[in-house]
Amino acid sequence: MSQRAFAQMVGINRSYLSEVEHGKRNVAFDNLMKIAEGFGITMSELIVDVEYDGGE
Repeated sequence: MSQRAFAQMVGINRSYLSEVEHGKRNVAFDNLMKIAEGFGITMSELIVDVEYDGGE
C-alpha cells in the first residue's frame, strides 16, 4: 500500500505522515491511534521497542 493510500485510509495528511516517518515531526497521540488502527494493531504493538533520543 502506498503512503498516500494509507494516509487517506486513516484520515491523516500524507505530507504530515511523511514528516513523522522521517523524524521531522512529532506525531500527536490521536494520530498514533489512527495509525495503529490502520495497521490493525494496538497502540502498544505500534510503539514497542521505540527508543526516545531526547530530541537530539
